[in-house]
Amino acid sequence: MNLVAILTILMLAAAPASAQSQRERYRMVWLVADPLDAATGAGQTIRIKSGDLFMRHRLLPVRAARLTSDMVDGNGKLILAKQTEMFALDAGGVAVFCEAGAQDPSGMKAVLVGGGYAHNCGIDRDGDGRFENHFKARGVVKGLPSLSGKFPKQPSAIAPTSYEAMAPAAMTARYFVGVEYEGKPLLYNRRNFRITFGNDRKQESLTDWSYISAESYPKSLTQLGGQFTVLSEADGMLTVRIDRNMPLQPFGIVQTVKYTFY
Repeated sequence: MNLVAILTILMLAAAPASAQSQRERYRMVWLVADPLDAATGAGQTIRIKSGDLFMRHRLLPVRAARLTSDMVDGNGKLILAKQTEMFALDAGGVAVFCEAGAQDPSGMKAVLVGGGYAHNCGIDRDGDGRFENHFKARGVVKGLPSLSGKFPKQPSAIAPTSYEAMAPAAMTARYFVGVEYEGKPLLYNRRNFRITFGNDRKQESLTDWSYISAESYPKSLTQLGGQFTVLSEADGMLTVRIDRNMPLQPFGIVQTVKYTFY
């Protein structure tokens, strides 16, 4: 599936019941792109040990931008500096971009006021290449900005802040999705793998463990459409062949909370 087809599907899936509701909601959509390191891409044979992340693919936003002027609030206080990189939210046709860096939550106060990892965002409703409003979007997923919700009823007015489009792949902020190898569990002669995403400092797991029996080498496993084969094991390390890269596809994280009352 090509990028145009994916974007068309995303727009159709996001189509709301009315134009008004379309303008009020936003969400973050990532795309699984090329492997971070060609030396670990399809056709390569690598060795991995317990705890290694491999078959890592870069996650890119659909669009990206860079500030060409400082973003300041109504009192002249700096919100974001010129040259800040930003990723686009899917916001029903409204141009909305948020800073790639996140402000970490801290303490009980953060929890009480909404908590989460906060991103400063700009709204350009008339599409003239300048943000006129600002708000903070918050997500609770560590390692990867995962934002969704409604626009605030009254986003803060700011001095017009100019920005320019940039290629998503040119962003210095790097997020990825890949496969984590756990090694041998305590009770079974298996080798466990799971999908992990994030950045170089923070990662989070997406799936439960999938496994390959140590008695079945060579054996293949598929993760997010990518495939690898465990060929052999020696000295606590696996020899793995990357058969197929993960294909270009949308990627997003939605975290839900379930309350149980007794």
